[in-house]
Amino acid sequence: MNIEKRKTHLINWLTELNNEALLNRIEELKDESQSKIPVEILSLLDSSNATDRSKLIEHTSVRDLLSK
Repeated sequence: MNIEKRKTHLINWLTELNNEALLNRIEELKDESQSKIPVEILSLLDSSNATDRSKLIEHTSVRDLLSK
C-alpha cells in the first residue's frame, strides 16, 4: 500500500476513534516528534506557511521539480 493510501486509511480510522486515552497518546507522539525537529526546519516551515499560496511552487514529486 502506498503512503497516500496509508495516510487516508489512518485519517479515516482517526475520525472514527472514540478512545480518549488513545487520542492522548497520539497527541503526545505528535508533540514529541515535533520537538525533535531542528529549529531551522521549523523556521522554514513557518515561512512557507506564511507565504501567499500563489507564490509557492506546486509539485508532486522530486522528479517533476528537477525536470523544470
